[in-house]
Amino acid sequence: MSATMPLRQQRQRQRQRESSQDNGYPKLLALDGREIRQTIRERVYARLRQAIVEGYFAPGERLIQDKLAEQLGVSRSPVREAIRRLESEGLVEVAPVRGVTVINMPLDEAIGLYDLREVLEGLAARLAARNITPQELSELRGCVVRMEQLLPPKAAPHRWVEENSRFHEIIVRASRNRKLTELLPVLRESIGVLCRAIESNPSRVAEAMREHEAILAAIAARDPEEAERLGRQHIVCSKNAVLARLQGEAQAKRETKLS
Repeated sequence: MSATMPLRQQRQRQRQRESSQDNGYPKLLALDGREIRQTIRERVYARLRQAIVEGYFAPGERLIQDKLAEQLGVSRSPVREAIRRLESEGLVEVAPVRGVTVINMPLDEAIGLYDLREVLEGLAARLAARNITPQELSELRGCVVRMEQLLPPKAAPHRWVEENSRFHEIIVRASRNRKLTELLPVLRESIGVLCRAIESNPSRVAEAMREHEAILAAIAARDPEEAERLGRQHIVCSKNAVLARLQGEAQAKRETKLS
């Protein structure tokens, strides 16, 4: 049995490579050996959840279970189970006609989440300016350098979003506040489905880069007040970009219904 495993794994990886080129879904979905200790159901759920919260699937995008199963190299059963879990978490909607779609967050809910994040991210930046270590400061600078290198159209937008997330994670870690490290990741995941509003807008990405650089400078200067002000301002600007897109989509839907 053990002698046949490498060949089976090679065939599975080959199918994953081929499907990633053919079905249009992101290569993020391909499973790898690092997750071998998880069950198939856990791995499928984790990968689909990551793809949604990091913005690989746009709000309102339809998820076709057969294609997802093919991309992941599994049967439909673990995909169906993952979809049920994601539905219970409010990340996808399941309707008789439309099938499975990524949640399209209501405008008022998005505003509330961003308002909360503004306060907490600002506090994290204030505390980081007091408590950050030289090593963490070096990590933060590295994130900014990599984000600059990934500015559109130099690389896939999702890689910039990953570095953006890492930037904020380092600041929260450097705050040395346990509750912030628990609350902010959950809050970011709740609005992760809205990331496309940023990554699809090159001008907003360029603005965000300048905001990141300013936050880094304030933290490096050990200026808590300025770090908090800039941290909050950054989230407000991100919120405005997201709301503009949501409002534009809502207006387009109304016009479509009237035409």
